[in-house]
Amino acid sequence: LITRGQTWDHTLTAMRQCRDLGFEGVNLDLVYGLPGQTMDTFKRTLESTLEL
Repeated sequence: LITRGQTWDHTLTAMRQCRDLGFEGVNLDLVYGLPGQTMDTFKRTLESTLEL
């Protein structure tokens, strides 16, 4: 089980800070197949990530 202490709000803040500092690109890793994850929850994660 992957447990990470980073919340979605933390991710949004970090992305905003990167943009404010002039970063032209940021990489994110998405993992499919985590325990309890469904295609629907992964789809929502992907959609949220694309909105960043």
